[in-house]
Amino acid sequence: MILSSVAELLLQAGSELDDPELFEEVVEVIGNSLAAGGGSLLHLAQAHRMRYEHDGAPETLARAEAAAREAVAQYEEHDLDAADEYAELAQVLRYRSDRSDDPRVAREAAIAARESLHRTAPTDEEHTKRACLLAGALTECHYAGDAETLAEAVGVVRAALASEAVRVGEVAGDRRGGGAGGVGGSAGGGIGGVDAVIALADREVGVSEVAGRSVAEGSGGAADAATSAVDRGVGVPGAAGGSDVDGTGAVGGAIALADQGVGVPGAAGGAAVDGTGAVDAATSLADLGVGVPGAASSLAVDGTSAADAATPVADRGVGVPGTAGGSDADGTSAAADTSTPSAGHQPDTPATTHNSPSPGTDTAAPATTPTGLLSPSATPTPPPGRSDVWQIGAAVLCEWADQHEDIGVVEEAERAVRVALVLAGGEVSRRADALDTLADVLRCGYLLSGDPGVLEEAILHAAEAASLRVGPPGDRAGRIGKLGVLLLFRHEETGEPADLDADIDLQRSALALVGDDHPDARIHFNNLSIALAARTRLHGGDGVDDLDDAIAAGRAAVRGDGPAHQRVLRLSNLGGALYARYTRDGRLADLDEDIDLQREALRLVPTGHPERPGLLSNLATALTERHEALGVRDDLSEALTYLEEAMATGPAPRRVATIAGAHGLALHARYSITGDQDTLERALASLRTAVEATAPTDPHLPFQLANLAVSLREASTHRAAAAAEAVDAARGALTVLDEGRTATAVRGSLLLALAARSGDGDLDEAVTLAHRVVADTPPDDPDLSRSLANLAYVLNLRHQSTDAGDDLAGALDALRAAARTGTGPADVRLHAAR
Repeated sequence: MILSSVAELLLQAGSELDDPELFEEVVEVIGNSLAAGGGSLLHLAQAHRMRYEHDGAPETLARAEAAAREAVAQYEEHDLDAADEYAELAQVLRYRSDRSDDPRVAREAAIAARESLHRTAPTDEEHTKRACLLAGALTECHYAGDAETLAEAVGVVRAALASEAVRVGEVAGDRRGGGAGGVGGSAGGGIGGVDAVIALADREVGVSEVAGRSVAEGSGGAADAATSAVDRGVGVPGAAGGSDVDGTGAVGGAIALADQGVGVPGAAGGAAVDGTGAVDAATSLADLGVGVPGAASSLAVDGTSAADAATPVADRGVGVPGTAGGSDADGTSAAADTSTPSAGHQPDTPATTHNSPSPGTDTAAPATTPTGLLSPSATPTPPPGRSDVWQIGAAVLCEWADQHEDIGVVEEAERAVRVALVLAGGEVSRRADALDTLADVLRCGYLLSGDPGVLEEAILHAAEAASLRVGPPGDRAGRIGKLGVLLLFRHEETGEPADLDADIDLQRSALALVGDDHPDARIHFNNLSIALAARTRLHGGDGVDDLDDAIAAGRAAVRGDGPAHQRVLRLSNLGGALYARYTRDGRLADLDEDIDLQREALRLVPTGHPERPGLLSNLATALTERHEALGVRDDLSEALTYLEEAMATGPAPRRVATIAGAHGLALHARYSITGDQDTLERALASLRTAVEATAPTDPHLPFQLANLAVSLREASTHRAAAAAEAVDAARGALTVLDEGRTATAVRGSLLLALAARSGDGDLDEAVTLAHRVVADTPPDDPDLSRSLANLAYVLNLRHQSTDAGDDLAGALDALRAAARTGTGPADVRLHAAR
C-alpha cells in the first residue's frame, strides 16, 4: 500500500514537473510493489505511457499497452469496476493507432473507451472527460476509414458540453447564493460577466443522440487525455501532433469575453495568466531561436517563377493541411501538418505569426498588459468547470469544420475554446492547450473566411502558446510548429519574407526538441519541406540548396508506416518539391516520381474528402506537364478526366484559382492538338476564372497571369476582352507589389498580355518590358530561359508588324541565349534551340 501510494505521488509529480525520470522511478517502485504482492498495473501503464509521451519510443508504448491490457484482465477476472483501466487502455491504443496503418487498432480503442464510459456514472466528475476520450477514439476510427464515426464523435462531444454547461451553472449559482444566473464571486477574485448558463445550439449534423454517455480518461494519476495536441496530417488541417480529435458538436450561446480581456480580437496582447504573470504574445521567443512577429505587413512576396511564353506553366505550389493544415493539397500552397489539441494525444503539426523579425531577435513592441480581471494584478479565480472538456470539445468541432468546411461550426468551436481559456485560469498546462486550440480554430476560420484579421489573432495566441514551456517535448514542439504554419499562411497572404524565414526556424526548433527519430518528427519534416520549397520559389536560383533540402525533408516525412490520413498530403507535398526541381533542372525522373507520389496520395483519399480536388489537380498538372515534354496523349486525357472531376465537385474558394488554372492549361494543350475552337474558349474561361480568383499580392498570381497571357496568342471570340482583363490585373498587381521576383514575374505576364492586345503602343511597351525582365533575372535563375524566350517572341511580333531588321536579329540572339542557359525546363531550351 505504501509503495503504491509512493508510485501515485511520483506519477503526479512527474506529470506536474514534466520530468520523465520520475516515470522511470515509478516503474521501479511499482515493480517492487508487484513483486511483493501489491502494486497497481494501472499506475504502471500510466508511467509507461507518460514516458512514451516524452521519448516516443515504440517499445515504451508496447510496455504501456501490455500493462493496460493486464490491468483490464485482472479487474475483469475479479469482477471489479475497470472504468479507469479501460480508459487507460483506450488512450494507449489511440497513441498506437496514430502510428499504425491498421484500422483495427482505432476500433479497439473505441471499444475500450465505450466500456470506460458505460462504467462511469453520469454524476461522476470523470464522465464528461471520458466522453471526450471516446470522441477522440471515434475520430481515429474516422481517419481509419469508418465514415460515420466522426458524426458520432460530434454527438458525444455535444452531450459532454451540455453537461458541463449545466454543471457550471449549478455550481456558479450555489457560489453566488442564487440560481444559475452567472459566474461571479466576490469583487476581488471572481471572473464576473460570464453567463453561467451556456445555451448549446443543437445544430443537426445527422447524429443520433448519445444518451448522456461520455468517456473520460483514466484517473488515479493518469495524465489528462484532454491536454494533448495532435497531428492532423492534413497538413492538418493543423501544427505538429499525434492525431487529432475530430467531430462536431455545436456550442451555441455566445459567451461575452470582451470584459475579461481574454483572447478578444483587437485586445492588446490578450495576456496569459500562468501563475507567475501574464505571458505576452509579443514576448521574445529567443529560447526557440525565433523572434515573434509584430504587426501585420502588406509587403509583397519577392517573387515566384515567371511562366514562359512558349509553354504554359501550371501553378503547382509545392504541396498542401495539412493538414493539416490547413492548408490544402491543391497546388496553390503546400498543406501543412497542423496540430490540434485533442482528446488525448499530444504531439503534432500542418500548420504562422505576425510580421516576424529576423530569427533570434525580438523587435516587436511589447503588447500593453491589460488591467482587466485577467491581468496578473487581478489574481483571478477561474469559474467552476473543466477547461479540458471545453477545449477538447472545441478541437472536435474544429475537426468537423475542417472536414466539412462549415463556418458555423467554426464559430461554435471558437465560443467553446474561449470558455476553456477562461476556465484554465492560471494553470499553465491547461492554458497552453486552450491557446493552442484557439489558434487552430481561428486557423480554420481564416481558411474558410479569408479574413486576415482572424489569422492575426491566431498568430497572437499561437505565439503565446509556443512560449509556454510545459508538457512533453512532442506537445511543445507541436505548439512551436503550429506557430510556424500560421506564419507560412501569413507569408502567402502578404508576401512577407521574414514570416517564411521564421517558419523554417520554428520547424527546425521543433525538430530539435523531439529528435529525428520521434514519431512526431515526420510532421515537422513535412512542414519544413513545405517552407523550404516556398523559399526556393521566393528566391529563385539562390535557393538551390533550399530545394534539395526540401526534398530531403519531404523524404524524411514519408519514411516508415503510418495512418493513411497522415501520409496523404506528405506524399503530395514531396511530389510537389520534386515537380519544382523538374521545372528547374528538367530531369524527367523527378517528374515521373512526382506522378507516382500523387497517384499514391490520391489512392489513399476516399471520394468526397475535402482534399481530393486539390490532389486531383496536383496529379493532373504533373500529367499535363509530361504530355508537354513527351507528347504522350494518354497523359493529357487522364489529366482532363481528373480535372473535370475536381471542377465538378465545386472546390472550396481557396482552391478555385489553382484548379481552374490547371483545367485551363490542360484544355489549351488539347486545343493545340485538335484545333477545336470550343476547347480553346473553355480554356480561356477557366484561365480567366483563375486570374479573377487570385489576389494581387498572392505569390501565385504571376503563374495565373502568364498562363492566361500565353493562351491569348490564339484567335478567339474572347481574346480581346481576356487580354484587356489580363493587362488590367497585371498593372493592378504592380501598384501594390514591391520590387523583386514577383514584380518581375508579373511584368513578364504583362508583356505577353500587351502583345495579345496589340493596341497602339502595346508592342513597343511589351518589348521594353521584356528587356527589363531579362535584365532583372539573375544569370543562374531557372526562369532566365523563359524570359529570353518571351523577349524573342515579342521582338519577332514587332518585326512582323514593322519589318525592322534589328528586331529579327535581336530575337535570334535571345533564342540562342535561351538555348545556352544551364537551368530551366528542357522543353523551353529545346524550343529556343530549334
